[in-house]
Amino acid sequence: MKAKTLLITVAILTVLAGMTVANMNGQQQRGSRPLPPAVQLTEAEENYILYMREEEKLARDVYLTLYELWGGEIFANISESEQRHMDALENLITRYGLVDPVVDDTLGIYTNPDFDFGLLYEQFVTDGS
Repeated sequence: MKAKTLLITVAILTVLAGMTVANMNGQQQRGSRPLPPAVQLTEAEENYILYMREEEKLARDVYLTLYELWGGEIFANISESEQRHMDALENLITRYGLVDPVVDDTLGIYTNPDFDFGLLYEQFVTDGS
């Protein structure tokens, strides 16, 4: 009997915690200020987030271009997935007050001075063509 009561209590607390998190996310989406980050990022972590934002843009750009070229729905589906990855990284960039490297969302345009994403874009599109 005690185990059953404990299980029910845990289930109720889990539901309440989920509702609280969902409510907090809803408040953030409606324009309230985001919660401050719980930890401070290292410089390496910051650089990795910024690198990944452009890497996800590269993937999205290639799949969008291949979709335009071939018309295969698989390319459209994958590009949508890559866009969600980009959006998740943009949320991290905003949360940690970083400067977003994606200043121009044009296909094939990148800003990372240490890594030539543009060259990779051209190579992947050539290979996919």
